[in-house]
Amino acid sequence: HDVVLAPAPQLYFDQLQSANPDETAGRIPVQDLATVYAFEPVPKQLDAAQAAHVLGAQANVWTEHMPTMKHVEHAVFPRMDALSEVDWSPASARDWKGFLARLPAQFARYRAQGIGYADSAFAPQITVDRDAALRGGPVRVTLSDQVDAGVIHYTLDGSLPTSASPRYDTPFDVTLPTTVRAVTLAADSTELAAPRQRVLDRASLLTISGNAMPNCPGSDFRLRVQPMPDATSLAPVYSINVFNSCQLVPAAPLDRLGAIHVEAVRLERNYALAHDQKLVVSRPHRTPFGELVVHLDSCTGPELASMPLPDPAHSARRFELASPLPAQHGSHTLCLIY
Repeated sequence: HDVVLAPAPQLYFDQLQSANPDETAGRIPVQDLATVYAFEPVPKQLDAAQAAHVLGAQANVWTEHMPTMKHVEHAVFPRMDALSEVDWSPASARDWKGFLARLPAQFARYRAQGIGYADSAFAPQITVDRDAALRGGPVRVTLSDQVDAGVIHYTLDGSLPTSASPRYDTPFDVTLPTTVRAVTLAADSTELAAPRQRVLDRASLLTISGNAMPNCPGSDFRLRVQPMPDATSLAPVYSINVFNSCQLVPAAPLDRLGAIHVEAVRLERNYALAHDQKLVVSRPHRTPFGELVVHLDSCTGPELASMPLPDPAHSARRFELASPLPAQHGSHTLCLIY
């Protein structure tokens, strides 16, 4: 049979294209720009007669988690450029570095046409050793981008970085509090990605986004979704496991912490799970509308806190929870179960 290849997850462009904090809704795991460019339409296992039946490849964008065309444009471009080059060029002519070098001109075309392309591949990532910072040591800052292309410039005084700002070459130390802003620039100083920033102080280091909290053991399924189907912006987004309402706070020093504060949102559980319904983990609740329970070290560890959830009929979609925590020492993981 003649075939057009459209395998998941490689060519499902509803997969996230980065794990960046500001990446929008989509499926996990990440299928980044480099992964798409590395896709081989003709499997090496085929002989010449079989390979002749491969007509090409196509990308798919499933939009149940994409409320607007802005989401679709973000998902498709520039990954469609990568797939086009893979489809239309012989393997011997493909050049990843050359492809990256040609993207700035393509981005300019997108901007001229008002296309909301993703700059995820070039977005500067600002990484710190959180534990060392919380223990009072110097804060080592590392800057990078997904494709290791362009030049990153940064500032520490709150100003927007430009080509005249310090160039990033090696990790550097800062003292708290400070704000690190970074931008990735092409050789001609045009922006490859919009500037990103990270506030570094004790409060921000103790704050964990749900997008940075992994699933509890037992299920790898994960989505980033928005709370309403009529959302008009690309943010905020929430990473969820539709089978198990449980996430882990990565290990962090809990010394001197006396409470936990949670900003939560109530999402519609409108997923047609079909034969996967059996995978849903249900837990009995002890209060009228359920509760958020915090365990120490593991999801079967000691219970540190239990915060009753508000009545959904008489509370806002977004709400806050708080509870005191018993004194702890050293680094621990927290398991949060709804």
